[in-house]
Amino acid sequence: MEDHTFAVSVYTPKSLTLETRAEALTCRGLDGEIGVMANHMPCVIALDYGLLKLKIGGEWITYLCSEGFMEVYGNRADLYVDFCREEKDLAKALAELERLRKRDYESVREHWKSEIHLTRIVGEIRRKK
Repeated sequence: MEDHTFAVSVYTPKSLTLETRAEALTCRGLDGEIGVMANHMPCVIALDYGLLKLKIGGEWITYLCSEGFMEVYGNRADLYVDFCREEKDLAKALAELERLRKRDYESVREHWKSEIHLTRIVGEIRRKK
């Protein structure tokens, strides 16, 4: 029987979080959802916060992952993310995703508010010279 699986490894800053073989993988890239199966063409994908779904033994297992990137090559997929954890409760995972996205949005918003404030201060200093 032909093997229709590929190696999947998920790396976080602290460790190798997951190492398995899967029949299929779906995850959220910055440009939308991506699916990977055995013998997929090589590529590098920027990942957004989202659900990583792995089909193992005919069953889908769901993980909650942070942003990062995925490298697909040589019948394997390596994901490099800040965190990744299995989620049995899909509603809880989606609520956590919303919280993470909101936190990042607020962080970016505060950053730009600070930039605008700093630009105004620099402008005032230049006018006084």
